[in-house]
Amino acid sequence: MAAIALTADRISLLFVDQAEVYNLFAAVAITKGQAVYINSSGKAALSNSGSAGTTKFAGIALENAAANQALSVLKRGHVGGFTITQAYGALAYLNDTNGVIGDAAGTNSKVAGVVVPLTDNPATPAKAIYIDADQWRVG
Repeated sequence: MAAIALTADRISLLFVDQAEVYNLFAAVAITKGQAVYINSSGKAALSNSGSAGTTKFAGIALENAAANQALSVLKRGHVGGFTITQAYGALAYLNDTNGVIGDAAGTNSKVAGVVVPLTDNPATPAKAIYIDADQWRVG
């Protein structure tokens, strides 16, 4: 399972009108583009599929934050700034490394999103990840 590379300063929310973004306080230092979950204190902590307790997904951090600072988290929507080599329709998973999204399931499988085309070029559309966090769902 390889990490899907990202450039933190290029992480950006696409299609703002169609996205769901929430504000949370950070439990630890968090960098733009990292996967987070809501811990037992109600704060954003780094997701990690290597442990059942952290294999949860509330979304992608849209900004940097130090511990106890507020940050915006993309729950559902398109995000740019990842270097995507996977095919359109490929799934993105939580990785066994804190906050990382990967191209294959980690120890405890958790899907974070799917690779989708953008309508910027009809010959070879660019790619983004459509994030769909499940920790916010009931049931």
